[in-house]
Amino acid sequence: GMSPEAALHAWEGFRSKRWRPGAPAKPQRVKVAQRPSAGTVKLTYALLPGGVSVWLSDARGVEQRWLPADAVRAATATLVGLVSDPAASRMAVQPAARRAGGLLLGQFESRLVSRHGVTELLIDADDSLSSMPWAVTELSGRKLVEQFALVMTAGFASTSHPPTAIGPASRVAVFANPDVGGLRAEFPPLPDADREAEMIGGFFRSVALRRGAAANREAFLRMAPFANVLHFAGHGVANGGFGGLLVGGEPPFLTAEQIARLDLSRL
Repeated sequence: GMSPEAALHAWEGFRSKRWRPGAPAKPQRVKVAQRPSAGTVKLTYALLPGGVSVWLSDARGVEQRWLPADAVRAATATLVGLVSDPAASRMAVQPAARRAGGLLLGQFESRLVSRHGVTELLIDADDSLSSMPWAVTELSGRKLVEQFALVMTAGFASTSHPPTAIGPASRVAVFANPDVGGLRAEFPPLPDADREAEMIGGFFRSVALRRGAAANREAFLRMAPFANVLHFAGHGVANGGFGGLLVGGEPPFLTAEQIARLDLSRL
């Protein structure tokens, strides 16, 4: 019984842990979702018992569509499997990327194409869709990463106070090319990450750089809450409900749950 905007706001509140089961929700009293600024579009995907609900919100308003859950899960699993397989060819990946794009984005193609001036795409993807390689997903025959600046988010896309501007005086924590020890065979060193870290360090006056064995879990947990900018150049893992970063030391994992417990309000 809610409008698309009110329903989106309720879902974002749930995603942002600002909603509690059993709380009364009269449609006329539910706030509407905050609309993105001009040039930005937000796509929100919710896997619900009745299917996949998709909301598109931009400066002009909110639209909602339903997608078949089984088809979405199948397209996601196929593309994720191909992209994560080093032996898969571009000829195999491209059709899967087009099918996924047509299913997940096709109904909103007219609102997303470049003639409307869309430059940034915020994607809030629920459940298995969070593992979708959105960058290579195709729309209108082109990869999303070739058309938009892509930002992954969860829940409300904005906060009650504007973010602090990034500048030369910002406090920066950089973690580059962690030494993952016995996992090197599966997750090899990234020599470009060291060069990337040095380049980023040159932009700021206050930089804490950790690389190799020093780019460990303890350093991350200690430094991240005090940083305005955090740059991690290494490997990440995602497997079902487990996700995290590969870091130096033992154990060589920094889990998403550990990161979620940090106060990162200064970032």
